[in-house]
Amino acid sequence: MYPPKINFADQFYALFVSTNPIKIMNRVFNRLGDTYGIQSMLAPNDFIFTKNPKLTEHFLRKNHRLYEKSNFQTEVLSKYIGKGLLTNTGASWKKQRRLIQPGFSHSKIESLTEVIKEEVLKNFENLPQNTPFDFYEFYNKLAFNVVAKSLFTTDIGEEKINFIARTITVAQEYFIKETRHPFYKIYFELFGKIKGIRREMQKVRQIFQELINERRCSESSFDDLLDMMLNITYEDTGEGMDDEQLIDELLILFIAGHETTANTLSFTTYLLGKYPDEAKRILEHIQGLEEKYAIENLVKPSPVQNAINESLRLFPPVWIIDRQALADDCFDDFSWKKDTIIIANILAMNRDEKRWERANEFIPSRFIDPETKEKLFIPFGSGPRYCIGEHFARLEMSIVLIHLQSEYEIELVQDEIKMLPYVTLRPEKVIARVKKRERLTKLRGN
Repeated sequence: MYPPKINFADQFYALFVSTNPIKIMNRVFNRLGDTYGIQSMLAPNDFIFTKNPKLTEHFLRKNHRLYEKSNFQTEVLSKYIGKGLLTNTGASWKKQRRLIQPGFSHSKIESLTEVIKEEVLKNFENLPQNTPFDFYEFYNKLAFNVVAKSLFTTDIGEEKINFIARTITVAQEYFIKETRHPFYKIYFELFGKIKGIRREMQKVRQIFQELINERRCSESSFDDLLDMMLNITYEDTGEGMDDEQLIDELLILFIAGHETTANTLSFTTYLLGKYPDEAKRILEHIQGLEEKYAIENLVKPSPVQNAINESLRLFPPVWIIDRQALADDCFDDFSWKKDTIIIANILAMNRDEKRWERANEFIPSRFIDPETKEKLFIPFGSGPRYCIGEHFARLEMSIVLIHLQSEYEIELVQDEIKMLPYVTLRPEKVIARVKKRERLTKLRGN
């Protein structure tokens, strides 16, 4: 039996009227249950949307061999940002994943701790004080700078960083419009919009090519991710990646390495401003640390990590995950045909009152309970395509939040936050003001 289907009115509204897919999905979930289907008016594929954790685990993990990333990501997104780990698929993806994953071991990432910390503290020197500003803009720039420094170590220049950031953001906006409202594709192609953004992305690729050329000509050794990428080789040939593939992977690392971090830091800062008792709990924890930036204090379970996890639950950057069926399949009473695209709504799953007590409240202490780990909590994905950058992101977020909470007091200027469901879930803005804390004798560490 195919899942209950969305009606024509809802489908028309979703395609031609609504700009908020979160709202329309929740409305249909409330009417049809945890799983529903769409036979699209415009796309050749059937779709299934779900917030059922068991079905999500079925196609992401338990039966993952029957599924692959949808052609929306592997074809549409890749024309903007290339065929890196995020957009690649099949045997080519497996080959690249095996090649790159060792470079993202915990020990390799932790060797970058000092580089990350220095860049974070440098960015905080420009933090406005006693005047309202947008934390999302601040974190977006900070995260771009951190990933640039971790990838390249050497300074590539603020002008180039800003150009890369701006171009990548516009490319993602085009992708969202093209996939969410397919008639945009006709408009973009008719007026040369797609060609224009691809020209800009080609300039980004040229910047990376120049950095690669400079590094190959250098006699120095750099302990950064670019060095790692240049030195790894395929098992079967003993050769490294060609420049085109290397640039694809660098682009993905640049995008994924900043996006989820900037979004989560923004949402977490908003939540800590809204729940001052939780911010106080983190401050008290920091005051008890001998060395607040010691690696064990950055990665072990703590009030800081609990706050990050709870923010990831309420505002998951990867708010939907899709897979396309490679063959007919079924789960419980439902069945579907090959090429059906299944979309797990992680945001709805994380806020489901049937699974989470007081689901819409910020309660970091819930992650102390071992039973919480039994829930399907997958902020960095699940199965073979689990994000290899999780440790990097958590390390950076811990440094930022420890520094922010120990050095500044936060006062929110806005009461509510607007979520923008793009490729990732991001806030429209987080307006707040900060002021320096008085130095506390109990606060130790540099």
